[in-house]
Amino acid sequence: MVDVMFEREQKKLVNYLVGSLAPLNFKKEIQRRVDQEQNKNYKSNVIEFCRWLTELLATFMM
Repeated sequence: MVDVMFEREQKKLVNYLVGSLAPLNFKKEIQRRVDQEQNKNYKSNVIEFCRWLTELLATFMM
C-alpha cells in the first residue's frame, strides 16, 4: 500500500519538499528551476528531485 501511494503521490511529495526549503531565496530559486521546462521531470520523480536538489544545495552553500 505504501509503495502504491508513493508512486501515485510523487508530485505532492516534491511540492512538500520545495515548500519546506529555507532560506527563502533558495526556496524561490528551486521553485523557479522546477517550473522550467527542462526540469519538469523532477516534479514527478521525488528520488531524482532529491538528487538534483542535493547538487544545487552544494553549489548554493559555496
